[in-house]
Amino acid sequence: MKYNRVVKNNFRNVDYNFTGPSLGICMIATNSYIKKWFKVASDLEKISLEKFGETTIHLFTDNASLAQRWAQENLNSIKLKVYAIQSWGWPEATLFRYKFFTEQSHKFNEDLLSLINGLATLI
Repeated sequence: MKYNRVVKNNFRNVDYNFTGPSLGICMIATNSYIKKWFKVASDLEKISLEKFGETTIHLFTDNASLAQRWAQENLNSIKLKVYAIQSWGWPEATLFRYKFFTEQSHKFNEDLLSLINGLATLI
């Protein structure tokens, strides 16, 4: 986008086409939590992430094909990378999260990385 800026009583066009830091969001959704993840991902799609450059959700799930199909139909501004894990329940899924993230950390290329934990509490 371009803005007109007054500099010493002269207008000049200043190009503000810059992107902020890229954002990666790590999430785990196994078993029935995949349906709760749909809601959280939809909410992330709706909120304003324009301060960031590209936003990517790194989803660790036991239902990769369902997550990918859903994302293709519902996510426009957020990319999704899916990592297949076994069907862990609670508390194993949360206890092993750092193991999952560490094993795939070489695939995280974003400037900022965040974790959304406890999908049930966000609904």
